[in-house]
Amino acid sequence: MEKKSNFGKIVFILIIFIIIILGILIMKQSGMELLPNEGNTEETSGAVENMMSESNIKNEMQYEQTNIVEPVLKVETSNSNTTENTMQESNGYFYSQLGEDAKKIYDAIENHIEEMKTGNYTIDMGDTFQELLEQEDGSARLEQAYQDAWDAINTDRVDLFYIDSSKVRLYTKQTTFWNHSTYTVSIGPVENSNYFAQGYTSKQMVEQTLAELENTKQTIVSQLTGNTYQKIAQLNTYLVDTITYDETLNRTNTRNIYGALIEKQVVCEGYAKALKYVLDAIDIPCVIVSGTATNTDGQTEAHMWNYVQIGENWYAVDSTWNDPAIVGGGSPTHAMKTAYLCKGQSTMQKDHIPNGKVSQKGMTFTYPILSQQDYY
Repeated sequence: MEKKSNFGKIVFILIIFIIIILGILIMKQSGMELLPNEGNTEETSGAVENMMSESNIKNEMQYEQTNIVEPVLKVETSNSNTTENTMQESNGYFYSQLGEDAKKIYDAIENHIEEMKTGNYTIDMGDTFQELLEQEDGSARLEQAYQDAWDAINTDRVDLFYIDSSKVRLYTKQTTFWNHSTYTVSIGPVENSNYFAQGYTSKQMVEQTLAELENTKQTIVSQLTGNTYQKIAQLNTYLVDTITYDETLNRTNTRNIYGALIEKQVVCEGYAKALKYVLDAIDIPCVIVSGTATNTDGQTEAHMWNYVQIGENWYAVDSTWNDPAIVGGGSPTHAMKTAYLCKGQSTMQKDHIPNGKVSQKGMTFTYPILSQQDYY
């Protein structure tokens, strides 16, 4: 009888063990995550490249993510990167050209702008990119989407100058258990650091700066009168009359709207962003254009200017070139101030070549098709 009793216990234990194994297999097949804090965990991160301007072109992107092969993307110099001349939301012009993954990253950043004013907030995107990262080239595609998203938002949102996107990291965490990997993604600062642009140290400082800019913008807007062209012309004149071109190329705010509208000394990127910042406030469609320009001395350099929409047509405005340095001193004449004001393709193609590149490694964006003729 004792042998029979022991046999029954053994059978009972085997049945319980089989039930447990079957339960685990069923949960795994159904996609349930088991013990998410155990198993093998890998975390990688990537950095975004800065925008290109006169002295800010980088030949290589700085990535921290491992096992990423960086493609060498050629910067186009042709004038073929234009899109159909349709009305688009000015503030999201470049957003509309992004792929779905890049749009998700752009949306996540834009939805947490208030929190990011702290300089160290981390955006948790959870398993948003699980399906993408399960693919063989998923990590590389996500890194590209991340770069493209920042290129777009830095161009659409000129008011985010207090964030240095090259200091923000995309973190991918991989947790593996029983040959099943789960991926979570977050966007945040480098450990024990922040992503404030140079000169900014706190949320309070950021908010004070933005309030100062808002007051200045409203003062400018209150002085703009007449039709769309007249308002653009008045704003161009204001920028030319109040801003001095930064010959040093190394001032802290030389490439942003604070440097243009408050400190009043910037390079071409600052002029272009200031024009957009004010025109956005009065709903005049305006986009920033990146490319190259060749001056009267035959020198070609990276450059930024704007396209603006009047009625159904688009025209170019280059406030930087409307503010030339006068040999021997003096102020630009009216003809100089309007030399690149609301010009069409017939004028701009002579010395301005858009290339659609915000950063060396980013996507090539398209711009509105310019009117063939000047506005007037």
